[in-house]
Amino acid sequence: MRFMGARTLIPALRERHRGSCYSYDFERVPSTARVWAEIGSIGRPNVFQTRAWVEHVAREHAAEPFLLRVMTDGQIVGHFIGLTIRRFGQEIVGSPFRGWGAYFMGFSLAEGQVRADLVPAFLDWVWRETRSVFVEIVDTGITAADVEGCRHTRVEALQWYAIDLARTEDELFAAMKSQCRNSIRKSVKVGVVVEEETDPVGFADEYYGQHLEVMERLQLKPFYSVDSLRRMFEALVVTGNILLLRSREPGGESIATGIFLFGGDSAVFWGAASRREFQSLRPNEPLAWHGIKAMKEREVRTFHFGGECDQYKEKFGTVDAGLVRITSARNAALARAFDLATSRQDAAYRNWILRHI
Repeated sequence: MRFMGARTLIPALRERHRGSCYSYDFERVPSTARVWAEIGSIGRPNVFQTRAWVEHVAREHAAEPFLLRVMTDGQIVGHFIGLTIRRFGQEIVGSPFRGWGAYFMGFSLAEGQVRADLVPAFLDWVWRETRSVFVEIVDTGITAADVEGCRHTRVEALQWYAIDLARTEDELFAAMKSQCRNSIRKSVKVGVVVEEETDPVGFADEYYGQHLEVMERLQLKPFYSVDSLRRMFEALVVTGNILLLRSREPGGESIATGIFLFGGDSAVFWGAASRREFQSLRPNEPLAWHGIKAMKEREVRTFHFGGECDQYKEKFGTVDAGLVRITSARNAALARAFDLATSRQDAAYRNWILRHI
């Protein structure tokens, strides 16, 4: 279901100006402290566009940072942030690729810059100046219209939910469905307490234990290890781009956990897990509500819940933000091959945490 009000409720996600007269140039730059400082000074990079995240992905997936300056009329107006990996002897560019744990990456641009004509110019540059044969991008500011006319390019609409945090807390609470508001009130009434965790290593084990319980219930294997989770926490705690929450029942036992990542104008509800035997206490709703309020306090504008599992996410007052995934290949044969290789997984494997907590 796609909500008609998505573009008006979340204006930060849409920058449209068709018929742009901009012409773009690109320059590949190394992953150095100086370049990352430049990225932060020109745009407002999200958490997945930070040095900590990119270098974490590089270590976990044997990837190499792929950073480009974006210029027009000789002036730097932003950057493209991605990574390259090699598959079947070929270099491919992900910004991001599925399986990296990143919701979106793409371009970080100076305020006032628009993306009209940017993606076609970027793809032309990649095919001309690099040996990469495939590109995949998810960028909150890109729409299908931005790649019209690009050859061997596919657009996949993503069912994607987000909240505009520009509203007051009272307005945000009122926008939730009555069932969700009642669950939060009930949880508080029975004594469930939501707290913030400052020990990332211990929390990783706690969260992963609840995560495994969910996986076992669904008869699925986990998609990442506890060691990988610890390394992600260690990378982001240093930069302050992570919030870890837990819900405790009145006796003090941890019964639900949540991971929130944030940076620039956006935040994501990256992961959630909970104990099945305590679901009657409704620990998940107050945990998510605490996260929403914490992100608002950090001056985040758009809070992303991610895709799929519409009933769970809609009850928090989210709308479909209309994100798209752009995939493009150097030629038609490669486009067909990568379409098969990157096709969506079966629905049973998507958003397994939020679907069942």
